[in-house]
Amino acid sequence: MVDFPQSVQTHIAAALDANPSDVEAATEQALRAIQQMREYPALIEQIVRQAVKTTIYQLRHARNVAARNATSSYAHTPRQTPAGASARVDRIAASLYDMYYLGGRVLGSILGSELGNIAANEQAKADGHLFNVRLCQALKKLVRSDQTVRQAVSERRLRNLFTKLQQDLEEAA
Repeated sequence: MVDFPQSVQTHIAAALDANPSDVEAATEQALRAIQQMREYPALIEQIVRQAVKTTIYQLRHARNVAARNATSSYAHTPRQTPAGASARVDRIAASLYDMYYLGGRVLGSILGSELGNIAANEQAKADGHLFNVRLCQALKKLVRSDQTVRQAVSERRLRNLFTKLQQDLEEAA
């Protein structure tokens, strides 16, 4: 979670007050107000920096957990072996249960009651990644190899591009 400056929190609170039961409307109102702030580019950098830092922490944690699991540093609840499974099938199943991660968790330890929330989180991440892919593809057409995005695309044009891409994704959903 990003610790927004007070000026941003004020816009968010005002949008929530104006739209207490409509999260989408509150979000849109807050975004419009925040995008008008002169410190908006610095805020975007802060958000991206925090997202990268969070991802690094999550990846480091997943690697540490995998290393501890590999050395039996964590206690494992014995799982039931499917009836008739051979030792080879058992090894393959163990690798799938213990080596595949979803939502930062080992697949074999996830409860059925947690799968809905994990799926929703994964979908939200995928939607964000899809937006980023489309943004990069659109910007690639506008920005020469020796330019930065800031040099090649005005903020107004960039804002319009963001709006168009968001609308395209919403229509596709």
